[in-house]
Amino acid sequence: MRELDRYTNRFEEAESLRDKADVMNWTLNELACNITPNLRLDLIASAQAELVRADTME
Repeated sequence: MRELDRYTNRFEEAESLRDKADVMNWTLNELACNITPNLRLDLIASAQAELVRADTME
């Protein structure tokens, strides 16, 4: 859980949407590999993709 806390802090401190998307990607990897297979990764991945799309529109 410490790793997730670290990612939460990095997400909050991220300056751009692209940086936030990167942190979400790292978090997805952490969750997929180390937490639980029943997690709704599809919802998190969709949110991450939306950040990337928003960043490219700026």
